[in-house]
Amino acid sequence: MSKTVLKFVCPECGSSDINSVEEILTVYPITEITTDGDFDYDSSSSSYDSDGKIYCYECAGCHTEIRKENKELITDNIELVKWIEKNCSQN
Repeated sequence: MSKTVLKFVCPECGSSDINSVEEILTVYPITEITTDGDFDYDSSSSSYDSDGKIYCYECAGCHTEIRKENKELITDNIELVKWIEKNCSQN
């Protein structure tokens, strides 16, 4: 099965750059806890869950969020493919 590379074109500004806005869980080890609630962290030992939750897709130029016809944010890869196929000229 051959793959076709799709071209994104923002309907608002014409930019061809798109961002995936994701929420990623990051874990920092706490190295010190004081009674005033001031925590020290070992930021050099952070880890994260590489399976981030997609919040939305947005134009990198103007930050317009890509939405379905019902105005819901698109958060699924296949939904984004369908949106690009319908809304962006591939010429």
